[in-house]
Amino acid sequence: MVDKVYIHKKRVYGFHLDFYKHVNNARYLEFFEEARWEYLLPLKKSKVLEKRNWITIVVRVEVSYKKPLELFDDIAIHTSINEIGRKSMTFNQKIYKNNETTISALANIKFVVFDTVAQKSLSINDEIKAIFGLL
Repeated sequence: MVDKVYIHKKRVYGFHLDFYKHVNNARYLEFFEEARWEYLLPLKKSKVLEKRNWITIVVRVEVSYKKPLELFDDIAIHTSINEIGRKSMTFNQKIYKNNETTISALANIKFVVFDTVAQKSLSINDEIKAIFGLL
């Protein structure tokens, strides 16, 4: 288990809402993705993956919706890598609204590190763990 948690904050606006006046399930995926991009921003800026011809690829998404998000909710998306496997890692993400302690939605997003030259996913070794700050 890894305990580095990144918190990304944002507000729900009208363009996030659907006909039923709450955030549509597909928008949650966008919220989670935005938070993952922010989590990975230091890696993207340093080009540490790019220099090795590596990219990250999402291979599995599991989302549980607990409480609806509505107009002007202030949300905090907590992102961490909570599982490190042999060939993949998993982001654990939770959305909290309006400083509540209950979860509005949670996701487990499994991803691989992919070598674009060799055209294969890599084994998660100490070098990869170190790059992701997991050692």
